[in-house]
Amino acid sequence: MKSFLRNTNMVMEGFDNAYKLKKEFMAPGVAERIAAWRREGRKVVSHAFRPRKNSQEPGLEDTYKYLSSRIGMTELDGLAIDEFGNETADEVPAYTDAIRRLRTYTRLSGRKLYAYSCAAWGLHDQTMELRKELMQGGSGSAPEYYLREKRTEGEAKNYINFMFDYLRQWENKTPGSLPCILMILCCTDGLPGYYGQDTMANANYKVFLDLQYFMLANAPEFNGLRGIAHWIVRYARPETVAWLAMLNRHYCIDGNTDLLSKRLGMKYGLAHVKNPDFTSGTEHWRLEAAEKDSMVLTEVKDWGFGRGTCNAAPDGDAVLLMKRVPGKVNRLCQTLTGLVPGKWYELQVRVADYDDITTGKRTRKLLPLKAEISGVSFDAELCSIDVYQSSHPMQPHYPRYNDGPCANELALFFKATAESSELVLSDDGPTPGVKAGNYVSAPFETPKAEDVKSLMINFIQLQPVLDPENWN
Repeated sequence: MKSFLRNTNMVMEGFDNAYKLKKEFMAPGVAERIAAWRREGRKVVSHAFRPRKNSQEPGLEDTYKYLSSRIGMTELDGLAIDEFGNETADEVPAYTDAIRRLRTYTRLSGRKLYAYSCAAWGLHDQTMELRKELMQGGSGSAPEYYLREKRTEGEAKNYINFMFDYLRQWENKTPGSLPCILMILCCTDGLPGYYGQDTMANANYKVFLDLQYFMLANAPEFNGLRGIAHWIVRYARPETVAWLAMLNRHYCIDGNTDLLSKRLGMKYGLAHVKNPDFTSGTEHWRLEAAEKDSMVLTEVKDWGFGRGTCNAAPDGDAVLLMKRVPGKVNRLCQTLTGLVPGKWYELQVRVADYDDITTGKRTRKLLPLKAEISGVSFDAELCSIDVYQSSHPMQPHYPRYNDGPCANELALFFKATAESSELVLSDDGPTPGVKAGNYVSAPFETPKAEDVKSLMINFIQLQPVLDPENWN
């Protein structure tokens, strides 16, 4: 995080009571931390909500009173208002009037407003006057470009170009927009249950992020863009946050236009594990079944989305099923290749209780998945098992958002000692020496291995990572 902050000039903060009409509050110690940041010439905006018609506070009639009383307007450098794109026609005049008043009221003038929005907001005719009012005051829009990783580099480039066409249309629809646009890219790969964009086990998410920066840095139609930000750093892995710092430095500060990942020898495709998500059946895998048919490939529809990685079916729906056999062990094996001795790697595996998923149970439990890699040096402090509940709905058993299925994400960090190693995944776990927990500190069960009848496994990703010494 320290490296990220060194290469950032503005942050967004949320404060206690931020969604209420009455005053917000800073937690003890926050004010001095923010003051020290601002003394360096850096900016802080606070997070605010878009008042809505027929809602509890803040209501639409309170728009100006609410926005003008936020800490960002009274003490800091402005507001990021969340979020535009589905406002009604009778709400827009209230927002436009409030922003005009904020811009012209002397005590509040000079502070910037950033209207978070969907990427296509620039095409909405009914909000054109609102967007122009933001531009006139030197404020602007913060459109969200939350892109999901693709299976091949060619697909990724085409998809990025397609999605960034929305950015081109902002300027076409309202000339002069680019200098007022803070583009919001997604970086959520570290909170398994919520909005993960690292969706393909065979692709390097760091390179996918780099391709987005690369296009912004090189396409002439994007010259003049105000800036780039990320949603949301607290949902990203520490290594990914360090990578964002490197991208900010490479492109936005030093002004480079070449791919940073290429300079560092990174490739989009990950080849250390072959067929990591069973798109080619069990090819390249050795199945050592405890008994006949105790290891089979099956499909769980929409699991690629329900597990928290935003995949569109059928991506992510193929799973390897391990059926527990009393007194015996199922093993899934492959030789890892192309490792560089002395380099760091991360193994990620998603696993769930098949019976729970197919019957609609919502039980957080530490599952008996054991991962073993021969001849490597693990860093136990970095390794983890996330015992999570996904926020994603998944029909038919998990129809409600924020009440999705439960699973585990195993993350093992190690330094390679040879060019190849043996990977063994078995139902004889859980992996020893690895701490288990979750983002929300929710309790979870720890059943005996024999009490879990069937494991479903997929997303077996092995990727090179930055040296942990450089994460901060």
